[in-house]
Amino acid sequence: MGPEAGVSPTYSYSAERDEIYATRPLVSGGLGAYDHAQRVQATARRESTGYILASLALFWLAGASALGMYTLVSNVNIWRRVRRMQPVTDPEILALLDYCRQQMGIRAPVTVMATDHVSAPALFGVLRARLLLPSRALAEMERNELRYVLLHELAHLRRHDILVSIITSCLQVLHWFNPLVTYGLQRMRADRELTCDGLALSLLPPHEAPAYGRTVLRLIEQLTMPRPRLLLAGFHGDRAQIKQRVAMISLFRRGSYQWSPLALILVGLLGCIGLTNGLPVDQAGQAQAAAIQPTDLHKSPEPPAFTTTKR
Repeated sequence: MGPEAGVSPTYSYSAERDEIYATRPLVSGGLGAYDHAQRVQATARRESTGYILASLALFWLAGASALGMYTLVSNVNIWRRVRRMQPVTDPEILALLDYCRQQMGIRAPVTVMATDHVSAPALFGVLRARLLLPSRALAEMERNELRYVLLHELAHLRRHDILVSIITSCLQVLHWFNPLVTYGLQRMRADRELTCDGLALSLLPPHEAPAYGRTVLRLIEQLTMPRPRLLLAGFHGDRAQIKQRVAMISLFRRGSYQWSPLALILVGLLGCIGLTNGLPVDQAGQAQAAAIQPTDLHKSPEPPAFTTTKR
């Protein structure tokens, strides 16, 4: 019997009909063809994105491999040269080194080596520290100048700067494409030299600060080191860094090397904010920052006699 007048016919869609439409092959035109074209385009976009990402990964790997190989080879060459160097046996130099080690609070043994392979004083090695001094500079430096150099290099050893340099060099290899990382590491090296200057000056009488500054200035200007190496920490810097270091030395005041209470509070706050593990609000307010006071530097007896003059 047909539908009544004025009543629209109703159609029921059964599961069997849906299954038939789902398994029916696509025909040209209509919704089926449109869906198929969309799937093809999405697949093409995914393949294109994958190709671009793979190319960028290969490009990053090539740059990281090249920089890493260059860093490794250059430091291996320095290590081979250091192995063939002969240590300094001058008893006066060794006595002055022991005095500076005692003044800096370093118990680990340090070997002094005179060499022509470096153009500025540098500290080498992580497990066995070796202090590399240019032969010409060692022959020309006076007692106080040598003491300033030893204190500066031992400051690098006290701060574990070579180990830090290894870590930062690995970061530079991984982020070789990022200019911000490169700039940040350069600034960190410059600040490292300023910190070592401050540590050395904190152990010297105030009236010796100008002489220390003149020694640093002469070594940097005349014996500037080449590109910083992975296992070396020593005097280096460009013209802007030289001016900054001289200004810091001229304005240095005893006690300014110590951490201020405000700096300790800021470090504690940054630690609470940046090093938390996603604590809830009610628990995060219970975290407290422990202020670590720097170790006091004790005064040592007078340095040993150093009777020799310029060599």
